[in-house]
Amino acid sequence: MDMLTPRNDVSMLACWHGTPTPMDRAHRHDDIEVNLSTDSELVYLFGGRRMVVPPGELVAFWAAIPHQLIEARPLTPMYWLNVPLRTYLGWRLPSAGVRALLRGQPMRADPREYHRDDAGLLKSWQLDLSTDDAELHRICQIEIEARLRRLTHGSLGGALGSDEPSGHRSVEHAARMAEFIAAHFREPITVEHIASVVPLHPNYAMSLFKEVLGTTINARITQCRIAESQRLLITTELPISEIISAVGFGSQSSFYSSFTELCGSSPGTYRRAHRSNTPSTEVAGVDPAQARAMARRTRPVAGSDGI
Repeated sequence: MDMLTPRNDVSMLACWHGTPTPMDRAHRHDDIEVNLSTDSELVYLFGGRRMVVPPGELVAFWAAIPHQLIEARPLTPMYWLNVPLRTYLGWRLPSAGVRALLRGQPMRADPREYHRDDAGLLKSWQLDLSTDDAELHRICQIEIEARLRRLTHGSLGGALGSDEPSGHRSVEHAARMAEFIAAHFREPITVEHIASVVPLHPNYAMSLFKEVLGTTINARITQCRIAESQRLLITTELPISEIISAVGFGSQSSFYSSFTELCGSSPGTYRRAHRSNTPSTEVAGVDPAQARAMARRTRPVAGSDGI
């Protein structure tokens, strides 16, 4: 993979080109990720759901949602672009689009826009961001913002409305809380811990989080824990009892009920089904000794959520 990253703090963007290979496990990071395959389709598990992206279709998503490339034709040319969440929020895109993205809705290019040379744009951003030219970095920022603004407009059919400063501040607060959850969900975090990051009163933080992201703080914690448990079930030999502790659940019953509700099957059935479909993952992933150590360090979550 030929990765070219900026060497200037003006943008902190990263763009590179290479050939993808299927991932043996899902991962997450706090950037907005933009992908483009020029010659063949890509198949992802995004938030536990299958997503097929045709060749030539630009797709953007919040990479804090667990994602995994599971199918790609060998030697497929592909571009990646990572936009730091702070940079993305600073562009003040329409709030409805930002909320949708942070709720886990990928933004995908309208097929009618396929005449656009997205591969050419990504190539130019890759080259410009590899230089020390601050002005080129600023130009890239402007061009990337414009492309994502158009992508958002097209993905939601243009029905976005306009931004209000207060609405944008709410989105930023919710994003910061979601970032904290993504980094600390294995720990015994409470609503009070999460609200202190912003900082806001816990009751107001819960209300704002639900308004912006369409889910509760407790539900988001559960989603992160279940996503991590899915990864461990597929990529390690850890017993389910150890996985429960490693991902931060306080009880076996809450884990089983949450897992069955979100995944549609029991953890054991899920493990068997995905092992039979993806045999290459059986020996991949987290080292079991490391996961066991994590489980020993993790205690049940405290607070009113009862998770």
